[in-house]
Amino acid sequence: ELLLYAGFSFKSFKECLEFIQHNEKNCILMSQNSIMLGLYSSLAIWFARLEQWGNFKEPFEKARRLLRRTSASFFSTSGFCRFLECEVLLLRKH
Repeated sequence: ELLLYAGFSFKSFKECLEFIQHNEKNCILMSQNSIMLGLYSSLAIWFARLEQWGNFKEPFEKARRLLRRTSASFFSTSGFCRFLECEVLLLRKH
């Protein structure tokens, strides 16, 4: 993640999107609310940064629904922070 923020990318955005879409129905992954919160929030952030607001809505809403069910653990903190960044980007858009 730090490498992505520094500008280095080993996987294309398309590959990351395909990974999430392919694996989001995995029952083991779906049971991990904090992981899914982080994934959906990150996905929404990238759509917002690319100014693809039509694509932003679905992962943002999925993250919002997970927000209520995610416990306040150390691991979920990064997902909460990413969701907050989504909120700020959405506010900035309006």
